[in-house]
Amino acid sequence: MIPGVRILALLIVGLVLLGSLGAAGSPADAGDASLPSQAGVYQVHYTSGDQLSQIAAQFDLWEVDPESGYAVVALGAGDAAQLSSLGYRLLPAPDLAHKLVLGPPSYPCYRDVDQIYALLQQMTATYPSLTELVDYGNSWRKMQGLSSGYDLFVLRMTNEEFHIPKPRFFLMANIHARELTTPETAIYFVQHLLENYGMDADATWIMDYHEIYVIVTANPDGRRLVEDGCYQRKNRNDTLGNCQECDPWGYDHHGVDLNRNNPYHWGGASYDPCSPVYHGSAAASEPETDHLNVLIRSLFPDQRAESDIAPAPEDTTGLLISLHAYGRDVLWPWGWTAYDAPNAAGLQTLGRKFAFFNGYDARPSSELYPTTGDTTDWAYGELGIPAYTFELGNFFFQPCDDLQGIMQENLGALLYAAKVPRRPYMMPAGPDTVSLSVQPAAAAPGTAIALEATINDIRFRSSREPDPAEPVQNVTAAVYHIDALPWITATVPMTHSMMALDGVFDQPVEQVGATLDTSALDAGRHTIFVRGQDAAGNWGAVSAIFLTVGEPAYRLYCPLVTREN
Repeated sequence: MIPGVRILALLIVGLVLLGSLGAAGSPADAGDASLPSQAGVYQVHYTSGDQLSQIAAQFDLWEVDPESGYAVVALGAGDAAQLSSLGYRLLPAPDLAHKLVLGPPSYPCYRDVDQIYALLQQMTATYPSLTELVDYGNSWRKMQGLSSGYDLFVLRMTNEEFHIPKPRFFLMANIHARELTTPETAIYFVQHLLENYGMDADATWIMDYHEIYVIVTANPDGRRLVEDGCYQRKNRNDTLGNCQECDPWGYDHHGVDLNRNNPYHWGGASYDPCSPVYHGSAAASEPETDHLNVLIRSLFPDQRAESDIAPAPEDTTGLLISLHAYGRDVLWPWGWTAYDAPNAAGLQTLGRKFAFFNGYDARPSSELYPTTGDTTDWAYGELGIPAYTFELGNFFFQPCDDLQGIMQENLGALLYAAKVPRRPYMMPAGPDTVSLSVQPAAAAPGTAIALEATINDIRFRSSREPDPAEPVQNVTAAVYHIDALPWITATVPMTHSMMALDGVFDQPVEQVGATLDTSALDAGRHTIFVRGQDAAGNWGAVSAIFLTVGEPAYRLYCPLVTREN
């Protein structure tokens, strides 16, 4: 940025922040006489939500501790002096410096962009009937004709042999280049579905009856710069501002924050092109954003009226998750305002369901800190689909020793998301079906099969106490279907009831069972779909298990197969 423009931008920020101080009171323990003048990572203490909003709009917030009243922020020398002169107490955070070290010897577990793209090509070659790699546009550098630019790819996954309307789950990662765990977590989810197709009943029916779209890296240009040791958050548009090409701290560098560039309530982030949260010259100004918007619009119908207060219908179809790092949070709209989204109850229920699986804090995005022009606000605001941000782990550059645990702790939440895109505002309120078992798992025709499961209506995790818990009801019913889901109208499968094993449905967690007659089943493998209902009338997500009829005698000895969710 031209020096004079840079100074003007800081003065504007200062006036805004000074105004917020006058309205909300001075920060606690206003700064020392000697103002911080070095670039670095600081604890910036605030005393009101308005002050946090102003800081978040201009600077790169790494962490927010609402109980202690500070945000961890990467600041340039001028930024640090400016905030301190306005009365904010700034404390250096040198213990975070190790988050800025990147190099192949320290992080061998993370694939680079070329390795990611090679793996995606390999997957489509290995699983041609289940995958399709779709080129949905070009990165900024490729749009400029530069050989170092990239195609933008989305992996589409489904069983092409099932010719039925299919609900869609959209998973995206790495829109912020430096967030290393997110592509690996997306890949881990993809590999689980592909490698377990035909072996695990849930992985199989998800791929048969749903479409899964996965963007492993939504910002390949920026990610490539990270591989050179730069702390890049944004894309690589270098036409705006006199900014650094490779900034080791991340507070002054080229590019646009793609997660502030979406057209829904665009324009509330930084106007400084060198800021880590620069929102761009206009809404969807960047090709990465524009191509992503076009892709998502092509996959999901617009199911919400053009009003900030209009809810999407309860039977909305579709679901989106954007993977970020770090903070161990599950976040949902709104980010642009502290007011509740019109579908706040449904968004909260599904968010708390996700948090049950990964153990993260679940809350609206604005409760962490406000954002504008982000992907999840746009997807929900424009199309009505529930949209979530998962903040993975505790670092941008997470040590390799932690990666496996982060991927594993989020797999259950992503698999649950893949189960419910047909009715994401409705199914999460119902009970989960877990611990399915069939005994025996393989039997001759005519053998009576014992089918058992647990129907559980309490699998939610609230965020911070004393946040009220999710409403819980008693389980009132459980049913199973053989070889077809109940809402596929072309098949209209027979519904079979299951009984509470203690004789009565009167608890939020019930053990249920049924005796399955195999005399009318053809020889071969069958899928048993089970789901439960609670006292509020909510049907939960389906879980499934395989049963084989007519296998050779040497396969019939297997006494029990059990699968946990």
